[in-house]
Amino acid sequence: MAFCSPFKSIWVCFAIILSISIIMNVLYFFQEDIKIADVVSKYLRFARDNKTTFETCANAPSPRIQSVTQSWQPVGNRSDVFVFSAYFNKEKKAVQIVGIALLNVKVDCICTFTTSATAADEDRKPVQGLLEIVPEHHSRRYSAMVIRCPVPEHIWPVTVNVTVRNATASLNITYASSERYNFSVCVPALFGPFKNPKSIIEMVELDLLLGADRFVFYNESITPLVNTVLEHYTKKGIVKIIPWNLPVRNIHYHGQLASIQDCLYANKGKSKFLILKDLDEFVVPHKHENWHELLQSVNDSKHTNASAYLFRNAFFNLDFGVDVNGYERKSDSQLLHLVSMLYVWRDKSFLPARQRSKMIVLPDRVEILGIHFIWKSVQGFKEVTIEPNVAFLHHYRKWKTKTKVKDGFMRKYADRLIQNVNRTLSLIGLSNTTGI
Repeated sequence: MAFCSPFKSIWVCFAIILSISIIMNVLYFFQEDIKIADVVSKYLRFARDNKTTFETCANAPSPRIQSVTQSWQPVGNRSDVFVFSAYFNKEKKAVQIVGIALLNVKVDCICTFTTSATAADEDRKPVQGLLEIVPEHHSRRYSAMVIRCPVPEHIWPVTVNVTVRNATASLNITYASSERYNFSVCVPALFGPFKNPKSIIEMVELDLLLGADRFVFYNESITPLVNTVLEHYTKKGIVKIIPWNLPVRNIHYHGQLASIQDCLYANKGKSKFLILKDLDEFVVPHKHENWHELLQSVNDSKHTNASAYLFRNAFFNLDFGVDVNGYERKSDSQLLHLVSMLYVWRDKSFLPARQRSKMIVLPDRVEILGIHFIWKSVQGFKEVTIEPNVAFLHHYRKWKTKTKVKDGFMRKYADRLIQNVNRTLSLIGLSNTTGI
């Protein structure tokens, strides 16, 4: 059985022969004018051309390769280009690499794919990649960048080698998993080390009430207590923590643009909607109960070609102080220090669209993300601004405010939020009176 040599297993070979035999009988029954030898020949040729082995399912080319470990690495020993992650984009049949680069870097990128660990070097045909700098660099030396590598037809690559000026870095490729979510929330790098676990609990529990399914946190530096909180949510299956050890410092806000691109590409084909925001920000519907009802209403009206829904910013200025007059849950809110329940005075005016705005993004319709707006949508789609009377961004921080207005709308969630925060503190083993 010489023709079985590509399959390395007599039992798999036997199964293939049996399958071909069944095909022969079916074709004979229907009297189709097909040569069985051609069927066998094409099947075996496909296996050889794609470096296929059938020892285990994991060795076969597959669009569902998961559990890829990501870390920053330079391209060769250079300091002008660094890469972090690589994702397969099924719609574009391309691998998209997330990284950072010097602003003035102008280089050719060569991408080489491997389809298995045993693929021969001569079968790895290089392709021209395109390096695109994200233009939102805030006058720093480095900015986020994306390299797009077109993938030849009929292969499912496992790794990509990217070469810049004869220096090379190798990345494992992440494919969309079978997991599916409606709303995923991405939080940029926690740093400092970050030491406020209650702000994380408040944000997670409130966003869960608003409709979130899962959260992605980028971790540069956190305290052990914050790590305990995140690990609790990780065990529940609603948080993913990504180590974020940047190789350079002269980049805007701890590489926020790079983490945004990474979260975008990681959620293509996985999450229907993506919310990218900070811990002190909440996208709040004012005419609907949650994000699902909000977007269902907006989409049904006229915005079926939206790549992202943009929400205008209103500052709930912390300098205005706590106001609990007439608030029934004031004691619990003060004990838990729930910022969203205690600070109800905001700027009367909303910032213009694209200024401090945040978005709910449809990942499959976006190519390049900015912090406050879309840099590039897929052709045929566009960014849509939502009117503040429908929903807007509640932003809790100190800010210079001219005129203020009281807005206690968020307190509609008070009973459920307090109950859920207390339950989480109990499960973690922390008291609501713990000084955290």
